[in-house]
Amino acid sequence: MTFEEFFEVATRHAPYGYQRRLAGGDAGRRCESQLINVPTGLGKTAAVVLAWLWNRLAPTLNSQSSTINHLWPRRLVYCLPMRTLVEQTQTEVRKWLLRLARRHTKPRDGSELRWLALHSPVVLMGGEELEPGKREWDLYPERPCILIGTQDMLLSRALNRGYGMSRYRWPMHFGLLNNDALWVLDETQLMGPGLWTSGQLDWMRNHRFGTAQPSATWWMSATNSGAFLDTPDRRKQQLCTLPIMEIGDDANARVRLSARRPLSIWKPATATTRPGSRKKSATSVDFQALLTAAIRQEHQQGTLSLVVCNSVKSAQALYRQLKEDGPENTVLLTSRFRRLDRQDNTRQLLEFEESRKANTRRADDDALPGSPGLICIATQVVEAGLDISARRLWAEFGPWPSLIQRLGRLNRDGRADGKAAAFLFE
Repeated sequence: MTFEEFFEVATRHAPYGYQRRLAGGDAGRRCESQLINVPTGLGKTAAVVLAWLWNRLAPTLNSQSSTINHLWPRRLVYCLPMRTLVEQTQTEVRKWLLRLARRHTKPRDGSELRWLALHSPVVLMGGEELEPGKREWDLYPERPCILIGTQDMLLSRALNRGYGMSRYRWPMHFGLLNNDALWVLDETQLMGPGLWTSGQLDWMRNHRFGTAQPSATWWMSATNSGAFLDTPDRRKQQLCTLPIMEIGDDANARVRLSARRPLSIWKPATATTRPGSRKKSATSVDFQALLTAAIRQEHQQGTLSLVVCNSVKSAQALYRQLKEDGPENTVLLTSRFRRLDRQDNTRQLLEFEESRKANTRRADDDALPGSPGLICIATQVVEAGLDISARRLWAEFGPWPSLIQRLGRLNRDGRADGKAAAFLFE
């Protein structure tokens, strides 16, 4: 089995060039700390998870892959800044593991894959109850494990102060997460101080104290910067730079890389009271009504329109206005939902996108015939991790990294060139 075949079994599509390089191809590679700077929409999650799986499992899945370096860390620690990203990543990883396990069922295929399919991924998130069979992951330090969690839960354990657990077990998780572990920190632009903490922890493991088993850290984002590595300790030892994995010249990725995303500023029409009088500002003629009317007017049948607001309050107000003015094809996604309600709304969005993508593969058209389409009103929860491709994007002015992430949800698959448009509003 080659890496190409391994990747296609898991994801149902061929890997990009950088995904092959990250895994080392058929021969594998040495695991080391690095930055992964890859544009949004090009499969960073699949790249890192399957690179780790390939280098851990290939010797047992293919007798011809004896040159693979089997000394990669035993645990994959996937650290994310937001709960919604954890749920999405968990779903994808579970799907890949089950597909690989179904393909490899013979006894000679080794026990690590079967163990992973039954006992991973383990989700560490505040208020979440671990699934049966995954609660005792720390009792099997000799077994491989995929941990997915929020940065508060994972970094606190790496600092020997584990949130949501008995302090008598702190040293266990401290030891397991600082030894024989590959840390992957995704969407680093959203992590805040946790990003600097992860850089210092990596320095302590590899350059200050050392570990019983090798550990490494991968920092991953579409808007990556190595500035967080410039700490006094690293500067003193001239360790402020790390290898960078980039997309490179990949012909297969050009469709997505060259996707057109026209961007313009939207301003509400002004109104006058009577001839000769001064114009009224847009805020005095109900800004919400004007914006919702524009969103409805621009929305196209069978496609996704995504509206991203900077606050929950403004997203809720806009959602209420849209629900009053139009049919039931609007969904709201914010951080202030109970778990089941949030899952229902997320499922509604992702199911529409799955149907639309399936039709796109058959008919080479980004619209879903016979559907009114969907308008999603959201906050920053959709900025990262969601594999959705909107034809219309409405975004409130925000920080530059946030705008880059929001634009990554517009014409993501490159199938709406000449049709997609983005509007910024204030």
